[in-house]
Amino acid sequence: MKCKYCGRELGPEEIICECGHAAGSSPQDERPEKTEIKQENVMTPDGRSLESLKKPAAKLSKGANAAIILAMAVVFAVGAFIVYKLIMGYDLRDEDSWKKIDKDTFSITLPGAMKESDDKKELDSDYERLGFFKAAKASVYISKADFNEDEKKMMRLRGVDGVRNWTLENAQNQKLNARKEGDLIIVELAVKQDDLVKGTDELWEISGTLITEEGMYQIDTYCAYTEMSKYAECMIKWIKSFELK
Repeated sequence: MKCKYCGRELGPEEIICECGHAAGSSPQDERPEKTEIKQENVMTPDGRSLESLKKPAAKLSKGANAAIILAMAVVFAVGAFIVYKLIMGYDLRDEDSWKKIDKDTFSITLPGAMKESDDKKELDSDYERLGFFKAAKASVYISKADFNEDEKKMMRLRGVDGVRNWTLENAQNQKLNARKEGDLIIVELAVKQDDLVKGTDELWEISGTLITEEGMYQIDTYCAYTEMSKYAECMIKWIKSFELK
């Protein structure tokens, strides 16, 4: 028989090998027995046992679950509403976004996305620019022209209503799409003009003319020609909101 440690041949009467190990033993036999450490006896630094940490968390009651779901639904609804208002704020047709603009001589109601701008000169040298309001999809240009001597004479002879009727007939004689709505003369026509609507100079114009004893006020509104059906109704409402102070 050989020693299982050193491999030396052992005599029949040798019980212990010269290397000091028992003749019938092996390295596996002398390994210390493993001691199982129970987790319930192991403690965390804060004094809790590892076994207690494995315990499942207490389940929420049905009422608590319902409250959490309701809170999440409210947060989602509020977020969706905010996003909707931000999107609609850029839609010029959303009347909830329209605001009254007060100037020294007039007021007008326009979309909140339409801001006053100084980047446009007078469209007509005979008219004084009073305000220019612009958004990407549409713009509004407001101006005034004082009567010359001939026009003042006509005003004395015909009066305000007479001059309004004469102006309307003159526009219709020029084959313009003109009509009278209240005190305003509304004219619609296709024009070509840059710097009024982003990305195009092919425009649809709707103008409102307000004639007073002192002169003529022009409220000119513009949108892309291809979007006339989309914005025409709003453009007329903007014109009709114009009021002198």
